[in-house]
Amino acid sequence: MIQPSIQPRTQSTALSGNFRPPQTNPGARLGVTFDLLAAPFEALRFQYASAVAAGLAQRSILASGRLEQAIDRLERLILGPLARQR
Repeated sequence: MIQPSIQPRTQSTALSGNFRPPQTNPGARLGVTFDLLAAPFEALRFQYASAVAAGLAQRSILASGRLEQAIDRLERLILGPLARQR
């Protein structure tokens, strides 16, 4: 009868070193939170771009810049220190 060779168990390489499961990374959750906070402002930008593409708004670099400044000010006013820095 053949005897199976018994080898000692070694620690998995995935659990050694600096491995951290994704759910324990607080930075990843903060990034998702900031993306969710910025979503309404991104929706405003998307609506403006859609209106320009449909011909409902004038295609103008100056108008686009003014809208971007207004949305940026609104985002800073509402979100305060959580607003994205540009």
